[in-house]
Amino acid sequence: MSYDYRNIGTPTHHSGTLTGATFLLTSGGQVRFIHNDVRMINNVLYDKIHTGKIIQQVVNAQPSLVQFKIVQVQGQQHKFAWINVAFELLQSKIDPASGKRIERIQVDPATGQPLLHHMAVILVRISPQSQGINAPMGGTGWLVDTYELDTSTFLAIATDPSL
Repeated sequence: MSYDYRNIGTPTHHSGTLTGATFLLTSGGQVRFIHNDVRMINNVLYDKIHTGKIIQQVVNAQPSLVQFKIVQVQGQQHKFAWINVAFELLQSKIDPASGKRIERIQVDPATGQPLLHHMAVILVRISPQSQGINAPMGGTGWLVDTYELDTSTFLAIATDPSL
């Protein structure tokens, strides 16, 4: 959710802060990101960030464990953790009316209060030893199977985490 217009790649090759956390996705999660995430599937978000010269940063993140479960997937047992991360967004962008940069916490237009987002994430335990020499962050042991922003439903495991 954090990005910076000065580091988002090009319209034909999104990179930088638009893709900065993909190394924490399982290999299947990386494929799903490329095909489904609004940062990758088209240039709508890219154009909005670039045109508005937007810098957005997650602030006041509050993670909580929702559920931990061992699930058998394709004959193998895997450990999954369902996490909710509540957070606000600090945005810095150009005001179209004045042309000046404004910075503020994103607010709910209906209430005028800070907008509280919720990122639902399913983590899967992948032993650092099996992640190879280029394991994310030296081998955290947990990778993102799937995620969804501001969902009202309980996330389901996306697929076999090894895919």
